[in-house]
Amino acid sequence: MAACLPRTVLAIHSYASDYSWTRAQNDGILATFAALPCPPQVRIEYLDSKHLEAETYFAELAQILASKYRGVRIDGAIVTDNAALAFVQAYGQAITGGAPTVAGGINGAGEVPVGAPVVAVLPEVADHLGTLAAALRQNPLAGEIVLVADATVTGVAVSREIREDIATARLPTRVRDLSGRPLAEVEAIVAALPRDAIVYLVPFFRDATGQTFPEGEVARRLAAVSRAPVYTSWASEIGGGAVGGRTIDGRSLGEEAARALLRWLDGQPPPAARTPLYRDVYDHAAARAHGIPVDRLPEGALLLNRPQTLWERHGSVLVPGGALVAMLGVLLALAGSTLRAQIMVNRGNARILAMNREIIETQGELVATLGEVIEARSLETANHVRRVAAISRFLGERMGLAAADLDILEAASPLHDVGKIGIPEEILAKPGPLTAAEFEIVKTHTTIGYRLLQSSTRPLMQAACTIAHEHHERWDGHGYPRGLKGEEIAPMARITALADVYDALLSERCYKAPWPEAEAVAHILRERGAAFDPELVDILAANLDSVRAIRDALADDPGPRARFAARSTPTRPAVPLCL
Repeated sequence: MAACLPRTVLAIHSYASDYSWTRAQNDGILATFAALPCPPQVRIEYLDSKHLEAETYFAELAQILASKYRGVRIDGAIVTDNAALAFVQAYGQAITGGAPTVAGGINGAGEVPVGAPVVAVLPEVADHLGTLAAALRQNPLAGEIVLVADATVTGVAVSREIREDIATARLPTRVRDLSGRPLAEVEAIVAALPRDAIVYLVPFFRDATGQTFPEGEVARRLAAVSRAPVYTSWASEIGGGAVGGRTIDGRSLGEEAARALLRWLDGQPPPAARTPLYRDVYDHAAARAHGIPVDRLPEGALLLNRPQTLWERHGSVLVPGGALVAMLGVLLALAGSTLRAQIMVNRGNARILAMNREIIETQGELVATLGEVIEARSLETANHVRRVAAISRFLGERMGLAAADLDILEAASPLHDVGKIGIPEEILAKPGPLTAAEFEIVKTHTTIGYRLLQSSTRPLMQAACTIAHEHHERWDGHGYPRGLKGEEIAPMARITALADVYDALLSERCYKAPWPEAEAVAHILRERGAAFDPELVDILAANLDSVRAIRDALADDPGPRARFAARSTPTRPAVPLCL
């Protein structure tokens, strides 16, 4: 691999990291850069302008950042939302040395002049009219739309944008603007609204008195006092009482800003702004509370807080139980198939070959099912082993394994943790960090798996035995159980190890929340040549879109609320690669 030239990008976000909109934009930026063969170093700063917006604060912060980055070569910068854009226009020269800067997620972008250091301004185009048109279809008797926005720079810009859109569209209802008022006054007015009104809410963080509010709190408070339904075009405001709306995706705005900066650094003009990615997101419970039938919601809308199905309520019990039943059924089917094959042995070689193939495929299904049962005992999802198998095959193809070896790898990799059948359940299901003694017990699952499978002479079982034994060895020789190093580790074990860690980091476990994809990929890149085969890491990094598509096709459903309305980022303990 050619040597990478060091580059540094500074990302400055208007808001704090506890705001899900900002986290989504940041994830988009990091994921775009992480997918590059030579990713730049990304430095990140947060202005927290939802809570602090005094000019003296920005001036003092600019002095701190100028001192912090003095002597650091900043090759390019990305700012998100209006406050960060204004900050860089005022102080960017002292902080970045005039590095080319792309501004993303900007309200009123058409009115922002482009000039050094800002080379491109990408708009945040919320679909206000799409949300309001849907609201009027769902509430055909509505006679008034009440607009609520806060007193921040973004709130003022968005409320002006909404008024212009409504004036252009000539909606058949009255519009009352409560923007920039104290929240207590807004609550009193909203509480007095009739049922045939519509409240349209912009993310609200600071009112006219200077009082600040956590993300989503104003939506919950207004929904609690209002007889009229509350709508919004931001997913972060949905899930606590707001009915919903046509929401904009912050991650796609971050990705667009990163791509625009890369084009500029490569000497190309920034791409034209693309149509944003929208998704209809609605709160089933809130819609029902306002008498809105589900069939009036947009087709394909994501529904939060919908009643759980039987499977969702009892899936943790049904998965292992169903797997055991399925295994028994497959064993019976295999026995019957083998008997029929013996009876039909003289009826033609073609049918015998077909039956042999069926037996091989059934054997593979048995191995996969057994892997699912082991994962279910560890409180993991059944689809984890299926994803590990599919991702392993994909990596093996790109590594150049033969077709027969790919079939064996895909069938054998689900048994990588078969040795966990000998680990006490109270350790496997422990929600917190393991003690040193417990960790040593967990490490024995590799040798337990080896002993369970070593007696078979079948190629599939021999491969499964090797994978179970070696999938926690490290490229640098510091793994276990034998401390193998580099190519001493079997290729199938190296492939399975990377596929297992990648999927595990992105999945929820009893001891951790799922990692954002950008952080997971960054972790794997840091372990290139340490924990993992460098060639395999390069293959994964170059094919992230394809691997992500495999995960999506075999995804577990964690619940839509978790995807769109996470209220905080839990503190993650360091997760050892050995679990």
